[in-house]
Amino acid sequence: MAFRSFFVILSAMIWAVAANASTLDTPAQLERERTILQVLKQPDMRAAIARVEALYAADPRAKTASGKATIKRAAHAIGVQSIHYALMEDTSRSDIIWTPHSRHKWHGMDVPNSGYGIENPDNIYQVATVVGGGKYRLHGRWPKPGPVQFHVEVRDSLPGLGQMAVEGFRQLATLQSEQMTIAEDGGFVIHIDSDPAGDRGNHLAIPKEGVLQIGIRQLLTDWATQAPIALRLERVDAQPMPMPRDYAVLAARSAAILDQIAPYWLDYNNRYIYPRAANSIAPVRQRPGGRGLSSSGHYDLKANEALLIQVDPLSALSFGIQVTDPWGVAYDYDENTSSLNTRQAKIDPQGLITFMISAKDPGVANWLDPGGKSSGIVTLRWQGVPHSAPLDQAVRQVRIMDLAQLDPSLARVTRQARVQERQKRRKDYQVRLTH
Repeated sequence: MAFRSFFVILSAMIWAVAANASTLDTPAQLERERTILQVLKQPDMRAAIARVEALYAADPRAKTASGKATIKRAAHAIGVQSIHYALMEDTSRSDIIWTPHSRHKWHGMDVPNSGYGIENPDNIYQVATVVGGGKYRLHGRWPKPGPVQFHVEVRDSLPGLGQMAVEGFRQLATLQSEQMTIAEDGGFVIHIDSDPAGDRGNHLAIPKEGVLQIGIRQLLTDWATQAPIALRLERVDAQPMPMPRDYAVLAARSAAILDQIAPYWLDYNNRYIYPRAANSIAPVRQRPGGRGLSSSGHYDLKANEALLIQVDPLSALSFGIQVTDPWGVAYDYDENTSSLNTRQAKIDPQGLITFMISAKDPGVANWLDPGGKSSGIVTLRWQGVPHSAPLDQAVRQVRIMDLAQLDPSLARVTRQARVQERQKRRKDYQVRLTH
């Protein structure tokens, strides 16, 4: 008992030191990433990723130049995520883990992309595993400036391992910052257990049995200044000792998971995205748990074409738009401007925002840069939307334009300004990695 108490105290001290140094590179995160790099070397894992490449190669998307060019990158990314999934089955650890994430380099590691499912570059996604009937407390302290929105949910399964759903899972409980009690110094505690909430303002109910996933989203709109919240999940009842890692066993389990989630997300795209005509946007829909609105579509453009999308931000807390590869994997967040939000985009005098998608730079503001790819997925998200917002006015225009005959009213951007735009994006992205 004394040794267990010492271990718990020591773990808390290590977490506190890491939180003071940086928010995301916790000891648990770094241990997780080192483990992933080892599992990726295992034969079972390499073979599973090769199977995904073959699966994608047989899909109609592979017949496009953009789809064919991104098969390996997309297959590897969801392969990395499958290892995260396998590690999340370990109930002996109550750690907050950052994933999915873009590729990043730190602490002597080149950590590969784990993106899938059209992940949003404005979000910091984090996950934790809890046991039904267990008692947990999620501790955090809001930095200044911090995220514009913080959202926590209990999921019935990991996205892609349950029944097909438009969100990839079924939401069992949810809590977001607008509903939370937060102290003047930014501190908060969320109670996660199977007991009635009582007078506990910040509470998430979990079932009394099973292994559950906690999903967290921290929404950053001003990449240059907003820092993520440092989080710590404490298990209040008996915390088992962490189990040792077995890379071969993890590789076999990760491969089995990958064989399930890769077809799931391929089917997801073919069910929800690609049945629509190319270069069109689906009607706006309400997202569960009060998470706002979203819409999506896919584009397929000729070399001389661009897709113009004009939207009304609807006075939302945040509006964001992004393009991904044809498989639904976001492009590296810190490279091209493949995503833009209301803090990053140029707003029209009428309060509208006009975006342009094209394989090459059209020389106008709000270019969504797909890295030379002429086809892919486009997704739009409004978060923190007023109840009175006119949803039928959210998307104003969607039309193809000839790059040689662009509307002269569109705001122009010089080559030098575009270079500076990219440099700023790279610099701003580092804030979430270093604060």
